[in-house]
Amino acid sequence: MFNKLFRYWRTVKHLKFIQVRYQLYYRLRHIWGRRTLAYDRELSVEERKLECKQWIYSNPIYKERTFRFLNKSKRFEKNIDWNFAAFGKLWTYNLNYFDYLLQPGMDRDTGLMLIHDFINKYEELTDGLEAYPISLRAINWIKFCLKFNITNHVIRKNLSLQLKRLEDNLEYHLMGNHLLENGCTLLIGGVYLEDYKFLKRGKQILSTQLNEQILEDGAHYERSPMYHQLLLHRVMDCYNILSASAKPEEALLEVLKTTIEQMLGWLAEVTFRNGTIPCVNDATEGIAPSTDQLESYARRLEIKTEDTTLGESGYRMIRNSDYECFIDVGNIAPDYIPGHAHSDTFSFTLNVGDYPMIVDTGISTYDECDRRITERSTAAHNTVKINGEEQTEVWKSFRVGRRAYITKLEEGPNNITAEHDGYEHLGYNHRRTLKWDKEELYIKDDVMGKKKVNATAYIHFHPQINIEKMKDSVFTNDLEISFSGHDNIKIKPYQYAAGFNQLEKASVLEINFRDSLESRILL
Repeated sequence: MFNKLFRYWRTVKHLKFIQVRYQLYYRLRHIWGRRTLAYDRELSVEERKLECKQWIYSNPIYKERTFRFLNKSKRFEKNIDWNFAAFGKLWTYNLNYFDYLLQPGMDRDTGLMLIHDFINKYEELTDGLEAYPISLRAINWIKFCLKFNITNHVIRKNLSLQLKRLEDNLEYHLMGNHLLENGCTLLIGGVYLEDYKFLKRGKQILSTQLNEQILEDGAHYERSPMYHQLLLHRVMDCYNILSASAKPEEALLEVLKTTIEQMLGWLAEVTFRNGTIPCVNDATEGIAPSTDQLESYARRLEIKTEDTTLGESGYRMIRNSDYECFIDVGNIAPDYIPGHAHSDTFSFTLNVGDYPMIVDTGISTYDECDRRITERSTAAHNTVKINGEEQTEVWKSFRVGRRAYITKLEEGPNNITAEHDGYEHLGYNHRRTLKWDKEELYIKDDVMGKKKVNATAYIHFHPQINIEKMKDSVFTNDLEISFSGHDNIKIKPYQYAAGFNQLEKASVLEINFRDSLESRILL
């Protein structure tokens, strides 16, 4: 019992006062009962046409009353159940996002049918009326209507009501990417509906949150490349529609443009040559627009990528003609919203040529289950676990208690040495040194402490990689990894998350050692 209480305290003590205040406010308001809201401003009689640049198309996810999200499909034979929950809440959210309105081949009549079906069932909705799905859905409706020059008072009236509900349920209790999405939606909705109050609130949120959430090296502060892509896309949407408005708000446009340039620069630095992103923290392919799509969108908006050097985000990329190695030497951050973070300090991934070799385990679910805990755990990453304990205390689906902090970081042209204190409560510190040249990646792990230690280093391979063990080395078709200082080396199976609800068999190395381990990856 006391352990659970202490863990809860280690989690909530990092929250901002505004998060606690809104948590209490929304919970108390829920006890009081559901609020009935009405849009209390006059809608403009005629829509003014906005000449926006072409939006990014979404993936094909709807066909003939069948929806496919997160690698699971559902066909609604007659009536669409917008509250369908058999595949989990995230699937229900995706159903309510309406991303499919922007998929290639979506026609005007089908899109209108889906929108009006939703409107007709508005009073029955549950998850779809939460702030986050409202944020994404409203923007997709607006893009669809602009694309087909649709002027429809029923849609505008319902859209206005949804934005009013969003304004009344802003996600200050969560902050982070959720609040930024809320702000972008109010800004875009304010421009589209010519509603100054929505526009003003959106500008207010963006002016504070962009400054807080975008780091000096251009990264989004939740350190997920996937969420970085999602939010870059949304900021670009804001720039697109604001540029087309009658009063383009020049100062805000300049802020958005600078932000986009910085975010594009960071994304370019972390994207592998094959166009994929490192799937670290909560990140996987196929959810966000690709780096190539985002760069093409930027060109349509006449925005260039700003050169950047990886820094505050804690990520580093080693690149040469033969391989690319992505390394995490940063903190679990931000402290008050680490829900998408994993216990992965000092983890790394490796592409040889254009192919993934050493990989992160990835994510397959956001549900509260053992699989979610496993995918966030230390043993699911290419780092070191000490005495069977987690370096960062991840629990439930999105919670973090005790977390590892970087206590030392030294960098040279071809080397990095870093230490973290994630095991300090056990009496240890972990130091990892990396050195590299074109033919070798050298890794040295030191566990420093007075007590006896049992440490395990993990190296996860992509499912397509076959490995063989011979004495102190393992071999693949493209590389050899040799170890010194180990007690034993084991090859074990693990489940690689190729995407949500999509697991594949693969192999992981478990290297047990005492105080120090040297690993040489020969390419």
